Amino acid sequence: MEGVKRLEGWVKFKGFINLLRPKQWIKNLFLFAALLFSRNMDKPQYVLTVLYAFLCFCMISSTVYIFNDIRDVEKDRQHPRKRMRPIAAGIIDRREAQILMIIMLPVSVILSFMLDYSFGVIVMTYLLNNVVYTLHVKNIVILDVMSIALGFILRVSGGAVVIGVTISPWLLPVSYTHLRAHETPEHLVCRLLLEKKKKDRSKQGHCKQRTENRKKRKQ
Repeated sequence: MEGVKRLEGWVKFKGFINLLRPKQWIKNLFLFAALLFSRNMDKPQYVLTVLYAFLCFCMISSTVYIFNDIRDVEKDRQHPRKRMRPIAAGIIDRREAQILMIIMLPVSVILSFMLDYSFGVIVMTYLLNNVVYTLHVKNIVILDVMSIALGFILRVSGGAVVIGVTISPWLLPVSYTHLRAHETPEHLVCRLLLEKKKKDRSKQGHCKQRTENRKKRKQ
């Protein structure tokens, strides 16, 4: 009997973890983009600050996922894959999910504003964007992609704001225009890094050419 209770407790605990969708937190790595491209990865204080912001975004994004699962529970139960989600599968009941969401929402918002006021505004904008997406935009062509892309732009902006750096003018439009329905966030991160390296190499080549031209003129 005790073993059964332990098993039920483990299943419930695992259900709560899955409800937060930690696999989706990889999208929040975009907060580190400004830290990386501004070449501040060697500054512990900056790294810790962005890590704090990352955790805030993980909390608010998990809150959004819980809201989405509560709202779509009946539809999810009819879906061959989504019916295995914790609420749809009956592992976590709706009331338990609502309590968790009610706790996480103010905590994530308060922590965000404590870190930086502008970052708090970005987090609130992200929350509003996702609520509108869930309620109205999800099934509207083009607007759905624009809403998802906005989420990535807000992540990049948030990462820049908390460390007080200016966002590279090419980073935001690239994040927006290159987000495709079939492209995963990790693929987009890798491609952005490659494009950044190509741009740096192009600048270096241009500077080298100018230096050689100056030497020739002196000769």
